[in-house]
Amino acid sequence: MKAEVLSMGTMYADINAKRFPCQNGLVPGTEVVGRDYEIVPGGSALIFAQVCAALDLQPAFIGKAGNDVMGDVLSGLVAKIGVIPAFIRSSDVTTNIGMNFLGEDESSIMTVVGSANEALSGDEVASQVDLYIKEIKYLYLGGCFKLKGLMPSYNGIAIKAREKSIKVALDHGRITNVVTEADKETMRNLLPHVDYYFPSRDEFLALWEIETIEEGFKKVKDVSDSLIVVKDAENGAIGFDGKNIVRVPAFPVNVINNVGAGDSFNAGFIKAQSLQMGFEESIRFACATTALKISQTDLPSLEKIASLLHKWACLKFCEETK
Repeated sequence: MKAEVLSMGTMYADINAKRFPCQNGLVPGTEVVGRDYEIVPGGSALIFAQVCAALDLQPAFIGKAGNDVMGDVLSGLVAKIGVIPAFIRSSDVTTNIGMNFLGEDESSIMTVVGSANEALSGDEVASQVDLYIKEIKYLYLGGCFKLKGLMPSYNGIAIKAREKSIKVALDHGRITNVVTEADKETMRNLLPHVDYYFPSRDEFLALWEIETIEEGFKKVKDVSDSLIVVKDAENGAIGFDGKNIVRVPAFPVNVINNVGAGDSFNAGFIKAQSLQMGFEESIRFACATTALKISQTDLPSLEKIASLLHKWACLKFCEETK
């Protein structure tokens, strides 16, 4: 099976305890009993790959796992969702596990254990990229700030991909308290080697140290010819193609769970680009993908996206002909 998209980033075996009585926290020395749980693949770049698979865009995923039971479990789960597990396995690390306690009142307690993600190195990733570089059309770099060991290698990986006419997409993720100035400079230096840049509003403003999105567009234009799409939550998205600014509103839906909203947007945009859609059309397709991801329990599908876009077009036509 050939991969069209190669995604890399952090990955977790997420153990989600549902309807867990965690509203008062977890107190040492006590026992709190829940009931329902699930084990699913987690991590932003892996969710991106999962949505790509749902949109018939065959993905492979590079991540690191231990030679342990949870590594085997995660590999099986990833393959089951239609993603090729291009894992790097090692006995020197433990597979990362996310243990999430989710209350009915929307309270939650999130915990993470494991050492594999932080140990992922540039040499390991380069060897895996070499296995897929002749067949892929897109390379996706997600959650970059969480992969400290990989940071110095991003430029080389992106440059090598573009030399092979592979489109490179970047979503570096949140800028937390552990992100250094050197880390931020690494990301800014990566932009000249990126074709698609997908930050959220907060991430964009923080990385480029700006007050407005428009100011950021000017800064990025000076160093990169990438297509920029800033995700603005319930406001939709704002895109910049180097000349024009495009604003696309979000589709109004009842939100069930917004986990993976941005990752789904990225997958939708890449799928639209693979179908040769224009810039604004690709952003709208991505917004539709996000709307479906956050408003239903099933993953978005091409049929449901087409249906949502058709309804939107009909409503727009009716409004314009009143």
